[in-house]
Amino acid sequence: RDLSGPHPMRRLLQGDVGSGKTVVAACSALMALESGYHVALMAPTEVLAEQHFGNFRSWLGPLGVAVELRTGSRKTTEVQEVKSEVRSPKSEVRNAVFLDRDGVINRAVLSAGLPHPPQSVQDLEILPGVPEALALLKSAGFRLVVITNQPDVARGAQTREEVEAIHDLLLRTLPLDLVKVCYHDDADRCSCRKPSPGMILEAARDLEVDLSRSYMVGDRWKDIEAGERAGTTTILIENEYPEKSPGNAAARVGSLRDAADWILAREKVRT
Repeated sequence: RDLSGPHPMRRLLQGDVGSGKTVVAACSALMALESGYHVALMAPTEVLAEQHFGNFRSWLGPLGVAVELRTGSRKTTEVQEVKSEVRSPKSEVRNAVFLDRDGVINRAVLSAGLPHPPQSVQDLEILPGVPEALALLKSAGFRLVVITNQPDVARGAQTREEVEAIHDLLLRTLPLDLVKVCYHDDADRCSCRKPSPGMILEAARDLEVDLSRSYMVGDRWKDIEAGERAGTTTILIENEYPEKSPGNAAARVGSLRDAADWILAREKVRT
């Protein structure tokens, strides 16, 4: 919960020798690494640093995590090698599934046949099969990123705090890596509001994602066009909205669970 929240974590963990503080630190480090960050563990003495280095290397090394030791007594050339490794880690290319929010993850509120967002956390309803679909995609190694237009904030129909409360709940209850929000309206002519691909491109830079191996799942033409312009494979969750046709999505499905099954089947063929 701390690591998924919007604010820096400030925690002091106390315990006797052998109580498991280092194990907790290792678990927290692994969570941060899985979210795309580097981790630095500081120790007050070189002896303790070497002990922690041995433990972390034995625990995290088998998981493919590069663990390096830097101390004050190491030669300059050795320190430079460690810094170079940290700047350019040898990691696999990351793929992502970008997800619209309303109508894909949670039930949209229909007005005049068009989808609108829930007004508060109390109105939020996760659609059937969504937690299972996200768990399948996460276990397959995909980063999961919500890309959502929320113009009701600009229109004065909803507060930013209400939108952020909904996203905080989604991040705490679903295996999402990131939520990108555009609060603008069409008149603002911003680069982030779908169908512009700005939010997708920004998230791809943040998470170092290969867009050519990633997917965009949405239920409206703006989602599909944004995904196409960003270079992703697009998947439409079909709904009978009285608006512009969604265009040429690579697949048309009935739910996020169906989209997850289609993605995983396609990835299996590719490999």
